[in-house]
Amino acid sequence: MVDLAFLLITFFMFTTTLAKPKAMDIAMPADIKDPNIKQPDFPASKAMTVLLTKDNLVLYYFGKPEDAAADPAAVVATNFDPNKGVRKAILEKKSR
Repeated sequence: MVDLAFLLITFFMFTTTLAKPKAMDIAMPADIKDPNIKQPDFPASKAMTVLLTKDNLVLYYFGKPEDAAADPAAVVATNFDPNKGVRKAILEKKSR
């Protein structure tokens, strides 16, 4: 009886299908190689660069990196606090 139980257990172990790994596809923008099609332009003031540092410190600035390097006051330090952190900065910029 024990032999039959072990045979059934091994049979079901070998015939069972294992869960297939699930991956999510990432939709990346296509490269436009046709010179007649112009890529969409957006003002540099709408670009927000977020830099993550140690101890949950977040540095961010709007615009081009050259402008932030020229004006150190443009780089703002914050954290992940939902009421006054980087989320607030994103929502304020989005509302303008």
